[in-house]
This record gives sequence, C-alpha cells and structure tokens, in this order.
Amino acid sequence: MTLDPDALRVLDMARAAGGKPFETGSVAAARAAYNASFPTLQGEHEPVATTFEQQIDGPNGPITVRIHRGIDALPSGAPALLYLHGGGWVIGNLDSHDEICRLMANLGNAVIVCPD
Repeated sequence: MTLDPDALRVLDMARAAGGKPFETGSVAAARAAYNASFPTLQGEHEPVATTFEQQIDGPNGPITVRIHRGIDALPSGAPALLYLHGGGWVIGNLDSHDEICRLMANLGNAVIVCPD
C-alpha cells in the first residue's frame, strides 16, 4: 500500500528535522519530541465562538477539560462531541490537538469537549 502524499510529507519533515521514532527513546524523550513537533504542523488558530477550560473531578485528582463552541453553534442545544486526543496515554495534550478540535467545532456547528 502506498502512503498518502500528505502523510509522507509530514514524515519527511520529521526526518529532515532529525526526528526519531517515538518508540526508540524514553517516555520523557517521546513527550518532549512530540510537544516540540506539533506547533510546526499547525497553521493559524481556527477562530471559534468561545474556548474555555475547567477542572472536573477525576478518580485520581482533577482533570482539565477544554471546551470549544463553533462560530455557528446554537447557544443551547448544539451537538456535542467528546474528543479523546490520541497519544496512547503517553504523548499528546490539549495543545497538540487544539486545532483539530477548533476545526471540528466550526465544521460541525458543535461544542467539542476535550479532556486531557
């Protein structure tokens, strides 16, 4: 199977920047490399109607949740999506997936709820 050209460009950018596969180093190194790479891949901030964070109680302490409301989302009764960012509970955070959540909020005229 041939790799999608856009995905290949991302991999080429990572290689050119000296990136190594996440699984070849420690968890701390993978997190640092991932957090350093995502700003390069994101464009301008997608404007949304509102974005805010709040803390909710979790079984092991507070969980930060970021909530985006799309520009054309209804003030009440808008569809909502709970978005669990990727990373296998090792890498990724609210900032690394912020742009996709903003885009989904606007395209879906929805509220996107993303816990960290």
